[in-house]
Amino acid sequence: SLNLSKFILLGHSMGGGIVIRIANLFKKETIGLICSIPMNSGISFFKIFNYFKFNPKNFSKCFRLQNDLYYDLNKTMNNNQEQIEKMVVDELNYQLKHRKFFVQLKKSMFSIKNLKLCRANESKISCPTLVIAGKYDKIIPPKSLFKAFDKKQRENYNLIRIELMNSSAHIPFQEQEYEYAKEIKDFINLITKEQG
Repeated sequence: SLNLSKFILLGHSMGGGIVIRIANLFKKETIGLICSIPMNSGISFFKIFNYFKFNPKNFSKCFRLQNDLYYDLNKTMNNNQEQIEKMVVDELNYQLKHRKFFVQLKKSMFSIKNLKLCRANESKISCPTLVIAGKYDKIIPPKSLFKAFDKKQRENYNLIRIELMNSSAHIPFQEQEYEYAKEIKDFINLITKEQG
């Protein structure tokens, strides 16, 4: 609907897996991919499914979810306990209001079909790609990203770059805002320069 002839796609978490699929549908138009901690074929779905509760039902479980999303929640929120509590309450209310949607989303994410789709699309990446990982991410561990993308990176370093955010978990764009933005800016500058 935007009538774009060329674009760079950016996706975070599940959105990262989605933009890889979109790039394979629009190969000519996609000049670059930025996959921020993307869902990927290297993830041990069952391990995460057993370990992590994506549908918190009370404040304490939602607080645990937020703590796992961030490497240092207190630091990110400037040790403002009222702000942290409000964020957790808001998130819990949102989760409870949309519970059916989140249950379906979880089933979709943790499926063999999704794993196979990720693997098939990752193997077809044909444009310059930046993969960003949070060093302390418990939801999508860096190990899974290296498992999914490292072989292709070694085969053609100019195609895929993996960058590790050393003070982040799953939300590097908040925890290391400056470094995250710089990685993306440098990557976009490189692509646009190559494109002329």
